[in-house]
Amino acid sequence: MNRTLGPFSQWPVKSESLLDLYHRLEQGVVPHAQLFVGERERSRKLTEYLAKYLVCTESPAPCGECAACRAVTDGNHPDVHVLDGIAAGGIKTAAVEALQGRLSRRPHAGGALVYIIHGIDKATPAAANRLLKTLEEPALPVIALLTAVHARGVLPTILSRTFTYTIDAGDLWEDPDPPTLPASDAESSTQPEEPGDVFAAFVPPMIQWTRSCLSRSVSPLELADMFMKSAGRLSPADALQLLSLWLRDVMHTALGQSAYIRFSDFTQELSEQAKLATPAQIAAVVERVLDAKVRLQSHIAPLLNLEQMCIRVQRGLANV
Repeated sequence: MNRTLGPFSQWPVKSESLLDLYHRLEQGVVPHAQLFVGERERSRKLTEYLAKYLVCTESPAPCGECAACRAVTDGNHPDVHVLDGIAAGGIKTAAVEALQGRLSRRPHAGGALVYIIHGIDKATPAAANRLLKTLEEPALPVIALLTAVHARGVLPTILSRTFTYTIDAGDLWEDPDPPTLPASDAESSTQPEEPGDVFAAFVPPMIQWTRSCLSRSVSPLELADMFMKSAGRLSPADALQLLSLWLRDVMHTALGQSAYIRFSDFTQELSEQAKLATPAQIAAVVERVLDAKVRLQSHIAPLLNLEQMCIRVQRGLANV
């Protein structure tokens, strides 16, 4: 793995997020699992380039001309394995198991085994869960390069075990703050509240709620009641959306992924909450919060939905 890295200007895809990865590689630190989020063809070019860097025999790497680099281009390098879920119409358990079988063998060239999975957001839940063991306990040296169009389609437990890099200028999650936050009633004020004011009013009680949730200091029913009172003028759907964004920031903080932090004015609180649970536990909470948001479409009573969510959240925190 000791090789000189070529300049960032030569990378086929560039973004502020990828610059962080470049600096890691420049220091000789290769994350064992990387997830690249963005447009498919750009992610294909990037993962091929990084695979070449990992197996290149020249310096600076990747040279693009050595036998190893040419083999990656031709798709026949013995230590680079590609699982294309996009071309296959999805990723199923059998394909992951076959890949794991190839990864159990020693590298032919004595370096790293590299596997590329395109479309991890198209994996079935069973296939994604099957991959977790390889991500958690990689047989060294094994490097994963995963791609997805949207991070929201990736199993949260996969997200918690990868270093995520956005390769497009757009948002990592493709779900900005709710576009229509409710303003106050016209009768209550001659100056209606701005949507940002409604959002800002929700942030402090939301932070308190997540602290209580992650520390498991109150019962699920108390948590549900706290959340209903905290939401104020926000709809349950908007409140759950903003909660998921905060929890993702907590998870990114726990993983050291500061480039993705939205609530940058609350870094101290994020750091403190990141100590209350593991990244996998936080990811499980995000999954349950987003599931509760989806369940609102089934016309379940908001309080009942929140009570069920809080029960599932605390069970998840105990079991993950």
